[in-house]
Formats: sequence, structure tokens, C-alpha cells
Amino acid sequence: MTTSAWAHGAASGAEGAVFLPASYDLVWTAVIAVVIVALVWTVVTVLRSSLSDRAKALWVVLALVVPIVTAIAWLVLGADARRPSSRRPDRRQSTGDGRPARRA
Repeated sequence: MTTSAWAHGAASGAEGAVFLPASYDLVWTAVIAVVIVALVWTVVTVLRSSLSDRAKALWVVLALVVPIVTAIAWLVLGADARRPSSRRPDRRQSTGDGRPARRA
């Protein structure tokens, strides 16, 4: 007793061919989009952070190698570096009593 090619999943007659639903394409496209967004977000926030150049380079290299893991690690571990630093000078001029100077 022989089985048909259709029963084996080969509609075109090729032995062992497997057809995947079109939704798999959508799922993989979404996964790739999430990875790209995570990579871009990680690199941009690392470069804007107050870390040293060497630390920034290490984070960027890690993001290129393992983007999702690095994005999660940066989200958890990089909170202090992403926080605005109190060491940054205020660009506004002051009158000396804590109020900004008035423009003439």
C-alpha cells in the first residue's frame, strides 16, 4: 500500500517538502523588527550616557553581538548612567539668588 505525496506534505511532488503557514513570515518579521529596535535603542542610549568612552565601546560591541540580552542588561544595569547627572552645568545664567536672569 502506497501513500500519496500529499500525505507526506509534498504538494509539488518533492519528497519531504514541508510548507509553513504565511503567519510564520509575519512572526519572524516582527522578531527581526524587535531586535533592530532594541539594538538602536541600546546604542543610542549608551552613546548619550555619562559612561567613559571605553565603557560605551564595550556596551556597543555587546549590543552588536547579542542585542536582546544587552538591551535587557542595559535596561536593568544602565539606569544610573541614563539618569541625568547633577554634575552637568546648568546652561541658564543666574542672578546669584537661584533665580534665572531676565532677558533684556
